[in-house]
Amino acid sequence: MNSHPRIAHAHPIEHACSSLGLGPILLVLITAIIPRLVHVWAPIGGWQSWRQADTAAIARNFYRGGMNVLYPAIDWSGAGPGYVESEMPLFQVIVAGLYHIFGMHVVWGRILAILFSVGASLYLARLCGCYVDRWTAGLAAAAFNFFPVNSYIGAAFMPESLMLLASAGAIYHMDRWSRARRERDRWISALFLAIAIAVKLPELFLGVPIAYIVWRSLGWRMIARPGVWLSAAVALIPPSLWYAHAHQLKEITGLTFGIWEVGSDKWGNLQLLTSPSFYFRLFFSRLIERHLAYAGLLLLAIGWVLLRHRRDLGTFKWWVGGASFYLLVVAKGNAVHDYYQLPLLLPLGLWVGAAIAWAIRRGRTRRARVGGRILVVAFLVLSLLRIHHFLRLEIASRYLSDLGGIVQQIVPPKDLVVVVDDGDPTIFYHIDRKGWHASVETLTEDWIEARRLEGAAYLVSPAKRLEPAAPSKLEMLQDLYVNRSSDSDFYVFDLRGHGH
Repeated sequence: MNSHPRIAHAHPIEHACSSLGLGPILLVLITAIIPRLVHVWAPIGGWQSWRQADTAAIARNFYRGGMNVLYPAIDWSGAGPGYVESEMPLFQVIVAGLYHIFGMHVVWGRILAILFSVGASLYLARLCGCYVDRWTAGLAAAAFNFFPVNSYIGAAFMPESLMLLASAGAIYHMDRWSRARRERDRWISALFLAIAIAVKLPELFLGVPIAYIVWRSLGWRMIARPGVWLSAAVALIPPSLWYAHAHQLKEITGLTFGIWEVGSDKWGNLQLLTSPSFYFRLFFSRLIERHLAYAGLLLLAIGWVLLRHRRDLGTFKWWVGGASFYLLVVAKGNAVHDYYQLPLLLPLGLWVGAAIAWAIRRGRTRRARVGGRILVVAFLVLSLLRIHHFLRLEIASRYLSDLGGIVQQIVPPKDLVVVVDDGDPTIFYHIDRKGWHASVETLTEDWIEARRLEGAAYLVSPAKRLEPAAPSKLEMLQDLYVNRSSDSDFYVFDLRGHGH
């Protein structure tokens, strides 16, 4: 492991970041691209299809309805325009721009996600290269690419890859500013931080490691530096303006992705924080199983021991500390969604990469080499198995494309529909129609009639949601409406008239 001079607080870092070199860069590119090409042509479905479907629908609506980033629209708003309170749809509007150039296909959203993932891993490697040798830096970014959830989400139709790119870029450029004091780097960092927060509000926690970097360089004098406050304003004012605007959309339409659901949904759930099962689920089911693939935890521990005397790693430690605080503040979101922990994986890559470098290098004892390499192989195999599990779920959901084709043949493009989906927008995306969510419980004659009077022309449901789970609901629908679908897996009831 390369050694670095001890860094004195309140003074700029004088040693420069070493160049990565062609070999480590190729390693990062291969691990960032090849595993993700497997499902680049896959339709929306499978793991995290809910989030992917909403993201893809917003991109499609930008493409068809105008490229105004101020008005993201979803498909499940009934007869309304669908404008929804959301985080800034920067990813979606870029995808819509690609649609205008290349034609509308989900592949462009997936390719964009891969490109952002490549950028995030290269930034991570470059940052690690400021603290460790170039091959260890490359291995750190490669390990980050192989974390199973990150590998899958890196080609998913979701903005998380953009968030990771902006996060890594913000930290890297501020760290680079602290070394060379080039003002350009500070402003680039502020811009990246603004994007990260706008795309994902909880990325506010990045202020913790960035504040540490500034303090490391300037000491407490930073409080009196106008440039520090100006760069903070650049990072915070644009996202603040966006979220104020997004809240106005909610006030107008009543539609939201629950950005500010404090105490019940994503933020500040005290009941979860006092529950042992929350911590077990977060650290075992999420971090250890899905992200680190078990063996990665041992590599992380080894890397932590190897670097335990490095006093210049405050940036990464404060990064981990800020991300850990975020896990607790956004407790419900992290308990439900595994991709919520992705911000923590960026800094953890350093320690895992250090362990892999230790395991594969010559000069260790034979027992250490053999044991370390077995652990590295176990990490790769278990990660690939978990990634394969995610992809199998995606393949299993491709029947939704068949449903989309059936409904589009029956339902005219402008007609509104009711979809029995329990709030999951995936069917809406595939049928390419707008309307209302429904659950089996809401399917009463009065509720359906109310939707019909609002403009609903058809009711769409997978057969498995009605039979045998709700035979009475199915019987009611069959008595009142004509099923236009000839496919036994799907129902498309015509609501425009009663009876047969």
